Amino acid sequence: PAFITISYDPEVGATDRCFGFVGKGITFDSGGLNAKDYDSMRDMKNDMGGAAAVLQAMSIVAALRPGISVRAVIAACENLTDARSMRQGNVLKTMSGLTVQVDHTDAEGRLTLADALHYIQEKMGANTLVDVATLTGSVEEALGDKVTGIFGNNDKFTREVLKCSDDAGEPMHELPMYEGYRENNKGTMADLTNDGSGPGAIVAAWFLREFVNEGNAWVHMDIASTNFRTYEHGVDSEGATGVATRTLGQLVRQYSKL
Repeated sequence: PAFITISYDPEVGATDRCFGFVGKGITFDSGGLNAKDYDSMRDMKNDMGGAAAVLQAMSIVAALRPGISVRAVIAACENLTDARSMRQGNVLKTMSGLTVQVDHTDAEGRLTLADALHYIQEKMGANTLVDVATLTGSVEEALGDKVTGIFGNNDKFTREVLKCSDDAGEPMHELPMYEGYRENNKGTMADLTNDGSGPGAIVAAWFLREFVNEGNAWVHMDIASTNFRTYEHGVDSEGATGVATRTLGQLVRQYSKL
C-alpha cells in the first residue's frame, strides 16, 4: 500500500478556496475473501481509474498554474487474499474516529476513500472536494456506460462541476442523495457498515459523505461504468477512458490566466 499526496500552491494571489481531489486507487481488486467471479474480476486492474484521473489532473494543474491551491490524495493498494486478508466481521477505526464493520470484503474502495477524504481536509486544508472512484456496479444500472453518476452536498458546486463536465465533453448526471437512505449504512457492531442495503450507488455516496466536514463542498463521481469500455466511443478508444480527467482539468482551468 502507498498513501500518495500532491500539493500545488500558486506563487501569488491564492484564494480562500482550496480544491481537494481524491482518487480511488485499488490497483487490482479480486474482491478479497468475498471473491468476484471470473467475468467480474477480469478487468479489475482498472479499479484505479479514479486515481489515474486525479494524477493526470494534477499534471494539468502544473501546466495551467491556476491562482488557487489544489491538493490530491490517493490511498493506493490491492484487494487480494492471503492469511492476513480482511475478514467479514472486522471492525475498523477510521482516521476521523468513526468505526466501520466490514460486512463485505468487496466493498473495500469506500474504506480507503474514507481516510483519504478526512486527511485531505484535516491535514492538507482542502475545503472544496471531488472524489473520483470506480465505486459501484449499480451506477451502470441507472445510467449505462456512457454517463457518469455524480452526487453532491452543495447545489452551487455540483452545478459548477456539471457545467465543467459539459464543457469538457464528459456526460455526467446528478443522482439524488435522499436523506432517508443515510441510515442504510448504520452498523450493528460499529457506527457504519461498508455494505449498506438499498440503492447501491446512493448508499455508497452517503457512506463517503460521512467523512466530509460540515461546511465543505463535495462532489462524488462514481465512474465504475464509464472508466473502461470494450468498444470505441467518440474520442475514447477501446479500453480505459480516462473519464473525469478533462472535467477536473476544466474545473481548474477557470482559475488559470493561460
